Amino acid sequence: AAASAAPAEPAEAPRVVHVRITALTSGGAEAETASVECHDQATVADVRGILARLYAWDLGTSTAAQFSIGKREKDGQLLDADIIPKALFLRGAALCRRARAAPPALVEVVFSGMPADEDDGEGEPFFFRLSAMTDCTTAELRAQLRDALGWSEPECKHARLLLKRAGGFVSLKDNERLDARRAIIVHGAPLERRGGASDIVPLPPAAPSLKSCPAAAPKRAAAVPEATPVVLAEPKAGDFTLERSLSLQRELLDGFGTDSFQRRLKKLREECQGPAGARKYNVERLRLLLTVHGEVLPRYGFEGGLPGVMAMMAAFSAPVLAASAEVQRNGAILEKLIG
Repeated sequence: AAASAAPAEPAEAPRVVHVRITALTSGGAEAETASVECHDQATVADVRGILARLYAWDLGTSTAAQFSIGKREKDGQLLDADIIPKALFLRGAALCRRARAAPPALVEVVFSGMPADEDDGEGEPFFFRLSAMTDCTTAELRAQLRDALGWSEPECKHARLLLKRAGGFVSLKDNERLDARRAIIVHGAPLERRGGASDIVPLPPAAPSLKSCPAAAPKRAAAVPEATPVVLAEPKAGDFTLERSLSLQRELLDGFGTDSFQRRLKKLREECQGPAGARKYNVERLRLLLTVHGEVLPRYGFEGGLPGVMAMMAAFSAPVLAASAEVQRNGAILEKLIG
């Protein structure tokens, strides 16, 4: 009888190992060190994921992190598929624990303009409001301004986004994220929308804040405090009655139900198909919604931008409105119109 085949030896179980990682500064000096526990067949990609979770790296930091077996920049640089050695050097990221960032949110940013030469004192400053995600970069903000204002490519390239600081201005780098910034100065490109009316208005000196303006004041006719969010002009308690809430809903239904609005919304859906277009769709859809909100909300004591929309939604949570069948029915129709 033929000899039976020898049984295959069982595969060796992965062993747990500790990998020492040393972070290097841009000059090549050693900074922080860490020890990571993983199995002996783990790849560089596995370690990258472990470090990203441990140190709350965002996608940009995780992608920029480079690993090597030596301290010099091109000394044994490793690829994601490489099996890790017992000691690694890290560039492009820090091994510092930090609180995880808040999830990205859509916010309203106020851009103020200045004369081409900020030292000549000529010209009148303007401001422009734009909705943007808190995790977008300076380069992405500049591109949004280009699209909203019709800048040429040379104008977009020349535009600088600045922050007001004591004694002068600080320029934002292209890879810096918006985060908590809500007031940004634009230098080197005009804050005027080409080919028609715009939402840009002059900033009069020493103008009162929005909170002190009457509810029926013209849209965006107030000064923006330096480096502080715009204050809302909310209706007084008791002013937003059931009758007024239904009137507001009817005006929104009229505005969102027009053929023009629905055509623009349909075109936006077609242009932003798939996961890659989801973020653009959310941003552009909100901008489109604000064209109606901006006309309707000020007549009911709310600011015409994104903060006014949030204040309106809070007002509709009042028990007397939440219990109204007509309010709820109108809300469902509105959701279908703008969904």
